[in-house]
Amino acid sequence: FSKTRLDEIEEAIKQDRTLSQVQQYILNGWPETKNDLSDSLQTFFSFKEELGVYNGLIVKGSLMVIPTKIVPSVLIELHRGHKGVEGCLKLARENVFWPKMTEEIT
Repeated sequence: FSKTRLDEIEEAIKQDRTLSQVQQYILNGWPETKNDLSDSLQTFFSFKEELGVYNGLIVKGSLMVIPTKIVPSVLIELHRGHKGVEGCLKLARENVFWPKMTEEIT
């Protein structure tokens, strides 16, 4: 991703209610249980140990977490570079993450 694109993703994280809260939990600690969390936050709670914040971006292991607002343009980029669903899915799984990513690509 270009510097401009990374800045766009960082800004979208700030504007995304779920991801901005995820970022705060990563930095300040998660609740003991997921019971009081919204469904969207519970999704992230299940793999909270894999999450980190790097230069204002959220990562899941080595994968960049993509805000919902940015997903459509990332899908276009993935499809532009590779033909077929399997190629797009492979490229996505090697670089990015968002909930329901596999469903949205296939």
